[in-house]
Amino acid sequence: MIADPQHYHLVAGTEARQHYQSSSDVQRPFCGTCSSSLPIVDTGIQQVFIPASLIDQGLEALSPQVALHMFMAENPRWHEVGDTAAQFAQFPKT
Repeated sequence: MIADPQHYHLVAGTEARQHYQSSSDVQRPFCGTCSSSLPIVDTGIQQVFIPASLIDQGLEALSPQVALHMFMAENPRWHEVGDTAAQFAQFPKT
């Protein structure tokens, strides 16, 4: 899931947040207690990448909307997209 950084804030667990430097310009945050991946804030393109596995309650209140489909070049033949959102073979250009 992707969100606007202005609408994102970590509700709890900031004291357990750790970072892994996966490359010279990318830090990957994770929970130091359970090792769950945490949202990646990309200030360069003003987006927050939120692992859907982090949302365990309250999804109805969020009312998520499908804005686009990425990596459709990797879409398996058996998977059918059921909406009219824009589709991109790779990561969309900003």
